[in-house]
Amino acid sequence: MKKQICYFKGSANQIKTDESGRTMLEMLGVLGIMGIIMYGAVAGINYGMSTYKINQIYNEVQEAVQSIQDIYSWQRRYSGINASTLCQNDVFVRCDDGTPKNVYEGNITVSAISGGASFKVSYAGIDEDICYRLKEMDWGTILMGTECSETADAPIDFCPKERADQTTCP
Repeated sequence: MKKQICYFKGSANQIKTDESGRTMLEMLGVLGIMGIIMYGAVAGINYGMSTYKINQIYNEVQEAVQSIQDIYSWQRRYSGINASTLCQNDVFVRCDDGTPKNVYEGNITVSAISGGASFKVSYAGIDEDICYRLKEMDWGTILMGTECSETADAPIDFCPKERADQTTCP
């Protein structure tokens, strides 16, 4: 049996083939994979920002309730409580002309309830799903809970615990 030997004239770079790069199908596959990765990244960033804002509200409400209770500790009633006075006393971080704003740019209102025996802090401009995430959080002994409304424009009410046996927001 004879061995055949092939010789090329010139260099190996001069060999012609019918392939000239990626095919359209391969490029579409690469773009599809990149799109899936980008979608996941954007979803992760949105969830992270939402969680960050929820944690800001959580901390802000707890600090505000404690500060309000400290400011009114010498009184027996919360009658006459208003947001502009609390802005002057630096209870809220973001105040716009005496009106406190939350991280979603909604207004924060504070009002006396139960004939001035207690108060509630209301956050406007917060979506229903954010409200329910806030409601599920552990508020410890400072709050008895939150009240979420079914209407989109209604504020979320945070009610502090004034007595140990108190279980509902008046």
